[in-house]
Amino acid sequence: MNAPEKPDQTDATHKKQLGETSPSMAAKIPTRISASKSGLVVTCSLDSGQKLGKYEIRRKLGQGGMGSVYLAYDPMIEREVAIKVLIPEVSINDDLLKRFLLEARSIGKLNHPNVVAVYDIGYEKSICYIVMELLTGGSLADFKLGPEPFAWKEACELIAQAADGLVAAHAKGLVHRDIKPENLMQSDRGTVKVVDFGLSKLLDSTTDSKEAMTQVGQILGTPHFMSPEQFQNVHVDVRSDIYSLGVTLFRMLTGEFPFQDCSSIIQVMYAHMEQPVPDPCQVNPNLPPGCRNIIDRAMAKSREHRYQHAAAMAADLRALVVSGQTTNPSTRKKIDCQRTSAVVVEPAKLAAMMLRNSLKKAGAESVTVCYAANQAIKVVDEKIPDLLVTALQLPDCTGIDLLLKIGQDERFRETVLVLYSSDYSPRILNDILTQGPISVISKSVNQQEFVQALGAYSRLQLKIGGPSPTANVDSVRTLIGCEGGRVPRELAELIRQIGLLDVDITTLDSLQESRLPSDIHNYELLFLVPDQQHQQSDQQRLVELISNLPDSDCTAVAVLPNNGELRMRAIRRRNFAAVTDVLCDADRMKRLLQSF
Repeated sequence: MNAPEKPDQTDATHKKQLGETSPSMAAKIPTRISASKSGLVVTCSLDSGQKLGKYEIRRKLGQGGMGSVYLAYDPMIEREVAIKVLIPEVSINDDLLKRFLLEARSIGKLNHPNVVAVYDIGYEKSICYIVMELLTGGSLADFKLGPEPFAWKEACELIAQAADGLVAAHAKGLVHRDIKPENLMQSDRGTVKVVDFGLSKLLDSTTDSKEAMTQVGQILGTPHFMSPEQFQNVHVDVRSDIYSLGVTLFRMLTGEFPFQDCSSIIQVMYAHMEQPVPDPCQVNPNLPPGCRNIIDRAMAKSREHRYQHAAAMAADLRALVVSGQTTNPSTRKKIDCQRTSAVVVEPAKLAAMMLRNSLKKAGAESVTVCYAANQAIKVVDEKIPDLLVTALQLPDCTGIDLLLKIGQDERFRETVLVLYSSDYSPRILNDILTQGPISVISKSVNQQEFVQALGAYSRLQLKIGGPSPTANVDSVRTLIGCEGGRVPRELAELIRQIGLLDVDITTLDSLQESRLPSDIHNYELLFLVPDQQHQQSDQQRLVELISNLPDSDCTAVAVLPNNGELRMRAIRRRNFAAVTDVLCDADRMKRLLQSF
């Protein structure tokens, strides 16, 4: 039984949008009608030897939620191509068809080695199709899954390639929404290419939100790879793709889904929204800790805690592969220390040499001294350093301008940026700290204190020197400022581990400049705990609180609970302040308390 055709006028309109297609093949394409919940659905079946437009169908390659894929031949260019024939809901709905055309044209403009190339789009007798590059290497889902389906370095490199493709698409405003191993294909040379951009979004729009949630497995994507915000039916942005890429990496490294034991879609939804990310190293003990760290960040429940750009995730993956981390934490620390590189930008030669010598003494492998910003930019472009320290006054610009320029470049996301300045006013703190993970250290501190400050808040593994950390801190008077005066479980556990006994609690609002307790100077340690549900606004609020605290010997630390651990987000001490994101554990706090 043949499906009813659209009126000639409507078909002519689609031809005008897409370019003329051959009308002669309409009778050669068999169609059938099948029933669905929404009524009759038109489907088509293409056989070997038939034509679709100018393309000769050779055989069917597969069937997916968005339609069927065929191997075809383009006689004009004499090459084989892949043709995806889309589900009928697209071709029979004018609004969806227009939306598809916009998506397809945007995808077609992408020219990136890690995104599948789109050669053509067509519409013929209620059949909407996309002509794409033929990928013969299979998808990442085709590989056998086992205890270690991929060597970890191979998996990291493959996912880094996929992230590169996402970078190009996200720059064009395209969000994939359905990243999973099946949508990461490989060429015959093994290059990973992202496929099916924008199609899941299109399919989502065919169904109202209520029905979409009841058919989540078929409509919104594969539940095991979906981000928390997709289950919550809220706006989805590029960070959703990053989450799904983290799930894909977990799957490749372990052969399991992150929440493998969930037996229903509802349980999967709850796990992705509420449960901590499982440790892949417990499933596969052969993985280095760096794999866990990358997955934890990519799969953070809050979008603000994730990688904000796919380029940052790709950079971390490749850095992990290059470093060759082992599973032994002490060995990893030794490698980090030996690899530490630094750039010092200081026009005063004596001050530059003193700082260089201090960093070398602390274990930095290489320290390059520059006397101007332009010279420093050339140096860091050639090799990204672990640490960049600059004076405030430079011959060609200010140190602030240099740090902001470098800080905006995604390549330097892991570089520790420091303004080493004699000007330590609240204005300077606000100008610098509001821009991101940057620190300000006053030149009034000596070289040993400078190195101790770096060790207190950064990821750098430097030889701090001085006395060993001591657990005898019971006399340290501590104040905790938190939302509603409720101390998070993670912070309470840290206080027990450190051995703090003299602890008072107040609200975060009471620490506003106009409401500071009269005895604030009597405290030696101040914890600021923002509401993790509103971290973006709280980051600005924390910087203001940190910057406006009166000068004293009190150490102020802003911390944030995240997936069962405590992260240090900002710190302020006399002549030293920083915005950061490092694990705040007992060892780091003990080092901090004895550092000055």
